[in-house]
Amino acid sequence: MTRAAWGLCAWLVAIPALAQEKAASPPPVAAPPAGEPPAEPPAEPPAGEPAAEPPSAEPPQEGEVKTPVEETGPGAGKKQWRDVFVVPRRAVLKRMRVELLPTYNVSINDSLIRHHGFGAMFNLYLSEAFYLGLEGTYYYTNSHLNAQGRYFLLGLDERVIPSVNRYVWSGLLDFGYIPIHGKFAFFNAAIAHWEVYISLGVGMLQTETIVRNRENPGFTNYDFTAGVGLGTRLWVNRWLALDAYLKDYLFPDKLESVNCKAADGNPCKTSADFKSAAESRFSNNVVFGVGISVLLPPHFEYKTLR
Repeated sequence: MTRAAWGLCAWLVAIPALAQEKAASPPPVAAPPAGEPPAEPPAEPPAGEPAAEPPSAEPPQEGEVKTPVEETGPGAGKKQWRDVFVVPRRAVLKRMRVELLPTYNVSINDSLIRHHGFGAMFNLYLSEAFYLGLEGTYYYTNSHLNAQGRYFLLGLDERVIPSVNRYVWSGLLDFGYIPIHGKFAFFNAAIAHWEVYISLGVGMLQTETIVRNRENPGFTNYDFTAGVGLGTRLWVNRWLALDAYLKDYLFPDKLESVNCKAADGNPCKTSADFKSAAESRFSNNVVFGVGISVLLPPHFEYKTLR
């Protein structure tokens, strides 16, 4: 009985060893058919070349894959500046810069008298699109006011001399906004930058009456004025530009009365009498102006987020 048990244990141990030996042994090579030569063994790689590596299961990283153009084109394997595309920066940065703008303007809505204005604007740019400024203008009236001028000759021709005031000076506080910015090319040789701006202002305007009878005294008005403007600016470089604008100054004014009577019913004699009997009228002065913008400081630096 004991002998039979030991024999069974030995048989159970031998069965797994035989199975592993059969699995490890390669299958026999089939004999070639009759009449054919035996197959040649696989060729070994040359001694100077390394053996091919098995394909990797990981995907290629960014920048490792090359396009056919990069592999075969000129300068293959090198970065070319012509392959880098960027958006051009603004040609002029205006934020926290000061603009000095000498101006000349001429009135275009008065057929009797023409005013030439010489002045300047001082603007502080709060951002690239908004600015706060001051403007002042001194007005010069041409020779239309003398005895041979258009104003009196037209009055003699029509038998009526209208009431007209001349402008002396004006000063306004302006608020400006730049809604449009663009650029264009000069014969594909240079790029010019331009912009359109609008302005609103409030201030004061001094006017003086032009009396019909030179023996009568005139009077002076100080009128509250509102100005509305539309202009364009062409940049020559980073600190110099050419300006052109249209502006309308709106104000209530007092004109000489045709039949001036004082408070006591007698004809007016003093300047106070003429002013108290003056006719109030809402007036406007439309001007076309040009100027040269100078930004200070003339240089600036671009700043980018890091």
